[in-house]
Amino acid sequence: RSNSVLSNIVGQLKGISEKKDVFNRNRRKIVHLANGVIVFTADDKADFVDFSPEFYSRNQSPILFDGKAECTRFLNDLLYPATSTDDAILIQKYTGLCLLGDNLIQRLLILDGMAGRGKTTLSLIIQKLVGLNNVTGLRTTHLDERFELYRYLKKTLLIGADVPGTFLSKKGAYVLKALVGGDILDSE
Repeated sequence: RSNSVLSNIVGQLKGISEKKDVFNRNRRKIVHLANGVIVFTADDKADFVDFSPEFYSRNQSPILFDGKAECTRFLNDLLYPATSTDDAILIQKYTGLCLLGDNLIQRLLILDGMAGRGKTTLSLIIQKLVGLNNVTGLRTTHLDERFELYRYLKKTLLIGADVPGTFLSKKGAYVLKALVGGDILDSE
């Protein structure tokens, strides 16, 4: 019962019980919510199911699913007065991608406009839907520095809150293309 014997036994058990690529988002499209899982099927349908050991997720949303819920106040008091109908649909779809945790469209969303139009409120709502533990700040000035990309591991939403107009002209901004495009990047 020495430490080396126990370590070897644990190592053997890890090799037997390991499941490869369980967090691979291409394997299965799911949204992990506070009270269950939305599973997207191959025929573009979605089912809400109970938790199960077959679902692996690092990025649970703290929101409870309610199939009867409507977001009329959000739409009528915030989104539609501030944007066009097309932009409102785009913002809702983009938020869905953030919940899914996969940037399928390989794009970033910039909320631009006059002060007091609800951009910060909208951003905070999206962050809370996704789950604050799944969100971190995007700092383009530091993107090409040694440890910056490590901050983004296991995150599904990167935000730049109240950034200056030169945000996309900073020295590390070129790394955004690789981040958005799903390229393989090393981090320390």
